[in-house]
Amino acid sequence: MKKNEKLLERDLATEEKIKIVAEKLFMEKGFSGTRTRDIAEAADINLALLNYYYRSKENLFNIIVMEKMDTVFNLLIDILNDSTTTFEKKIELLVHKYFDLMTKNPKLPFFLMSAVQQNPDLFAKKINIKDRVADMQYHFISQEHEIQFMLDIFSVIIFPFVIRNIIEIIYYLDESTYDELMLKRKERLLDMLQECYLKFKAK
Repeated sequence: MKKNEKLLERDLATEEKIKIVAEKLFMEKGFSGTRTRDIAEAADINLALLNYYYRSKENLFNIIVMEKMDTVFNLLIDILNDSTTTFEKKIELLVHKYFDLMTKNPKLPFFLMSAVQQNPDLFAKKINIKDRVADMQYHFISQEHEIQFMLDIFSVIIFPFVIRNIIEIIYYLDESTYDELMLKRKERLLDMLQECYLKFKAK
C-alpha cells in the first residue's frame, strides 16, 4: 500500500473514532454538557487534532445530528416511496421498523428532539420530507389530514421512547420490562394508525 493511502486510511479512522466517541458523549451529556476536552480525551487525541478534523464542537455536533436524522427520516421516506406496497402495508412497516430502531437506540429520540429545539430551521430545511416523498398527498383527503397522519406517526411511535425514563421511574420498571411493554404496544399502535388512515384516506 502506498504511503499516501496509508495516511488517508489513518485520517479516516481517526475522524470516525472522534465521531463515535463524540456521539456517545453527546447522547449522555447533551451539547452543552459535553466539552471539546472531553471528546479529545475520550478519543485519545489532542484538541488541535480535534479542531483539525471538525473545526468546532458545534460543527461536529451538527454532523452527528444530521447523520442520525438521515437514519430516522430516510427510513420513513424509503418506505413511503416504495411503489410496490399498499399504504396499509407501509404503515405496518413503519411501525415495526421504527420500534426496532428506537428499541436498539433508546437515547436517540430525546437526543434528536433536543438538537432540533436548538436549530429547527437548519434541520427542517435539510430533511425536507415533503419534497422527498413522491405521492404522499394523493393518499389523503386534504393536506390537513396528511399532516394529522404524520403527527400521529411520530407522536404515537416515538414519544413513548422519549418519556421512557420517566415512566420507568414512576412505575419502578426495569429496562427489560419496559421493552416488553413496548412490544405489546406496537401491535396496538398498528391497529390505531390503520384506523386513522381509513378516516383520512382519499376515496
